[in-house]
Amino acid sequence: MANVGFIGLGIMGSPMAGHLIKGGHRVFLHSRGGVAQALTDAGGIACANGKDLARNADVIITMVPDTPHVEDVLFGDNGVAQGLSKGKIVVDMSSISPIETKEFAKRINALGCEYLDAPVSGGEVGAKAASLTIMVGGTDAAFAKVKPLFELMGKNITLVGGNGDGQTCKVANQIIVALTIEAVSEGSQSGARFRAQDRCEPAQHGDLPGAVQRLRRPWRQGLGPLGHGPRAGEYGELRNRSEALSRRDPWVDHEACAPRTAAPNVRRRSQRGSTGALHSAASARCAPGTAPGDRCRQGIRGNGQGRRGQLAG
Repeated sequence: MANVGFIGLGIMGSPMAGHLIKGGHRVFLHSRGGVAQALTDAGGIACANGKDLARNADVIITMVPDTPHVEDVLFGDNGVAQGLSKGKIVVDMSSISPIETKEFAKRINALGCEYLDAPVSGGEVGAKAASLTIMVGGTDAAFAKVKPLFELMGKNITLVGGNGDGQTCKVANQIIVALTIEAVSEGSQSGARFRAQDRCEPAQHGDLPGAVQRLRRPWRQGLGPLGHGPRAGEYGELRNRSEALSRRDPWVDHEACAPRTAAPNVRRRSQRGSTGALHSAASARCAPGTAPGDRCRQGIRGNGQGRRGQLAG
């Protein structure tokens, strides 16, 4: 059983600290907003400040919003640094500046203590499920000592390098996620311009990352990086769906689009065999005078095998 201190009991920190308590460790707790009754009922020990917490714990974990908060918690009045003694380990699991992290590590090392930066990925869901990805920067020796604690909070735990490298890895992760979301958004918008929006959306909802799933509805409403208007290039603007789909975009062959009323939701079995293949029951082209807001979906002919296409209203 280890003596562990945990500072920062928000939506991420609270369940993470709870896992440490359930793991059988003696956990000292402090948070600016107070310590939840559920954590103390489970066996956690509330402390008045970071200094008091650091005196009692051998491993001190911080999980706060941003760089200034970490600095204040560690080096402010009654901060962690004032309660440290040689041989203790400070672990910052916040997502903050890699540059400042290296400076914090030097200041903690000067006190005879180890420092690990260990930002996480997985959000509130991962924190509650103890399935976080943890990217760690620091020495091999410190990592080996703290790893059993990490394993109570996460599943994918990697020592990526020295101090600051964990935070650098987290920044790279966020860049990749952001660019992926932007790419999927632009692809969806391009599909909408060709009247193929629903066919272009990837697989089933459950196959997509949570962040992408949450963006599907705004895409379908015409919101995204390819939006039109004065805010284009930022987040676009929420446009009327009919207006968005009927915009006279030069990329779209409007004459090849059948209106909703000309494309009933009808499917019938193929007369060409017993394979149960489906093919379009009707195919229509836009009639003159079609309303600009009418929505088009055409049946897509196959190559003679299996599903031959269908019309959806």
